[in-house]
Amino acid sequence: MVTKKGVVQVSNFGQSNVYHLESTIKFEPHHTLREESTTGTIRPVLALSMQFRRDPSAHLFNIALPLFLINLISLGAFAVAPDEPADRLSISLTMVLTSVAFKLQISASLPPISYLTLLDWFVLTSFIFVSCIAGENIIAASRLGSFSNEVDAAFGWAFLALLVTIAAIFALIGLSANHRATHVRLSAIEPGRQSDGMAIASSTKPQHAGDI
Repeated sequence: MVTKKGVVQVSNFGQSNVYHLESTIKFEPHHTLREESTTGTIRPVLALSMQFRRDPSAHLFNIALPLFLINLISLGAFAVAPDEPADRLSISLTMVLTSVAFKLQISASLPPISYLTLLDWFVLTSFIFVSCIAGENIIAASRLGSFSNEVDAAFGWAFLALLVTIAAIFALIGLSANHRATHVRLSAIEPGRQSDGMAIASSTKPQHAGDI
């Protein structure tokens, strides 16, 4: 199999605001199966594939960041004294309803797939986090006599530390996954590389940093 030079025009890609299109094409020759043909004929097939990936910046700034701020604002319930349960619960339940409404709003922009993505896990974790704060406020209101201000403040700082930890864990997982995907992608589209009868058409134009 001979590897040939080729050019993929990525500058005029219509979905460039959502996806990054790689400037390479992969050709993989194979053949059909005899049992797939009514006449028992085996025909050659040339499969052509192009690589593209979703730009995560839109989801980070439109979904992840607002959710983090919602979780952060929900901690404001601890600024209200435990002996004022109505005001505390109003803040907590309002943030729970805000999280539910936000989840319903962003469902249309998330891909309809049968498994949970990293962003789906973050949305679910955020909803559980806000619900736990509401639960703590309910417990504090029901056990007002045995729930001191010091204990309540300790819960507030614990929830804040938990929120920062959750955000850091998801950030590290996302960066690690992006690094692995970039490494695999660059290895797969290395110009001149051939493997198992596979040919790669490499772009003759320089790649921009945003195309990688």
